[in-house]
Amino acid sequence: MVTRLAPDIVNRFWGVIKFAIAKSVPPLANGADEAGMTSILMKILNDEMQAWLVQDDRNEPVAIMLTMITREIGINRADLLIYSIYGMKPLNMKMLNDIIKQLEMFGKATGCSNIIYQSDRENVIEITKRLGFSTDTVLGIKEIQ
Repeated sequence: MVTRLAPDIVNRFWGVIKFAIAKSVPPLANGADEAGMTSILMKILNDEMQAWLVQDDRNEPVAIMLTMITREIGINRADLLIYSIYGMKPLNMKMLNDIIKQLEMFGKATGCSNIIYQSDRENVIEITKRLGFSTDTVLGIKEIQ
């Protein structure tokens, strides 16, 4: 089961959620510092980001996920970004499919065209291929000195 967490729940369990985010920030975030974590919390509380809890069949928590609606500014298209996902326990394909179905419903309701993510982990890329993601796009990064 995948449940979007209300702001009061996020606030109450911020310590656990913050830990999960710190362990799973995307490569471009390069390890979020305290100011970054505060920014993420404010974005969740202001509904600019969404926090989700994934539970197994026994209602045990298995993952915490953050999403964010982003805009492709050239054509003003909305996409749903999986910002981070932290598994407290292994996620099986049924759980992963449930996550994608929930995100598709949320994305459709909010006018998004795609679900997107970034990762530098081969196992994540392989799993998302099995979930129907195209992984042909390359994101090149050059740090500004």
